[in-house]
Amino acid sequence: MKKAEIPCPEVVMLKKHILVMSFIGKDHVPAPKLKDARLGSEDMKNAYYQVLHMMQQLFQECNLVHADLSEYNMLWHEGKVRQFFFNSSSSFVHRFLLSFLSL
Repeated sequence: MKKAEIPCPEVVMLKKHILVMSFIGKDHVPAPKLKDARLGSEDMKNAYYQVLHMMQQLFQECNLVHADLSEYNMLWHEGKVRQFFFNSSSSFVHRFLLSFLSL
C-alpha cells in the first residue's frame, strides 16, 4: 500500500500475528475516526473522493479489496482520510466489483 502511495500507517513491527503500526495524530492525541470527525460540506466531499480514489488504488495497484470499509476504519488527519484497519483486506474480487473499481 505504501508503494501505491495509499495513505496508511507505517509498519513498525510484525511478529507472528501481531502487527504494530505507526501513530497517526498530533501531540500524543490520536486522529479521530472519520465517523467522529466534524467535517464541513467541502471536507465531506473531499473525504468521499479520497476514499473512492484509495479503494480504486487498493484494487488496481495492490490487487486487494477492503472487506470492512466504513467510517469506523478510517482516520481524519490533516485534512486527509487515512486507512488504518487493513487486516480485513482480501484478494478475493467479486465480479460486480470489477465494474466499479476499474473506472
